[in-house]
Parts: sequence; structure tokens; C-alpha cells
Amino acid sequence: MLIKFLALQLIWFGSAAFYCSSDKQQLLSRPLSRSFAVAAFLLGTGCSVILLSQLYHWLSASFTLLVVLMFCWCFLAFMAGHCSKAATVLGAGALLMTLLAWLGGANVA
Repeated sequence: MLIKFLALQLIWFGSAAFYCSSDKQQLLSRPLSRSFAVAAFLLGTGCSVILLSQLYHWLSASFTLLVVLMFCWCFLAFMAGHCSKAATVLGAGALLMTLLAWLGGANVA
């Protein structure tokens, strides 16, 4: 469970950093720098694939990463439209990833 927890949190914060680097994001007053966001995204996704590969086949780990990544970006877009505080959106996403790792079981993540 700890490996899944770490992997999902890395995916979440990597995708949130990439989202916050967009000019159209509404969570931060100024977007994050592109180079920092890309580095955080690549580091988070790379480390999460390595962590998930400890539990699953590398192809399953990559597919899981892709599905969770698409979910994170959809969640960010929907939550940013309803909540204006970055701490609320990022905290809700981190909590959701924690619940997914804890309650999801082996078939979810």
C-alpha cells in the first residue's frame, strides 16, 4: 500500500504542477515556470512508473499511470472551476489519491 500511495501522490503532484504551468489555469496568480513544471511532471511520472513496476508488470504500471494521469487532469479542471483556492484543490486531490490507494485494492491502482 505504501508503494501505491507514493506512486499516486507523485502522479498527482506532477500533474498538478504541469497544470499550474498553463497560462489558462486559475489556481495561482502567476503560472509556474514551464521548466520546473515539466521537470516535476517527468520526475513524478517516471518515479511512479518505477514504483508501480515493483507491484505490477511494467505495461500494467504504464497503463495505470496513463489512466490516473487523465483522471488527475480532469479532476483538476473540474475542481478549479468550482474552487478558487489552490490549497483546497491540491488537498482534495491528495486526499482522493490517498483514498484510492487505501480503498482501491489491487484492481484499481
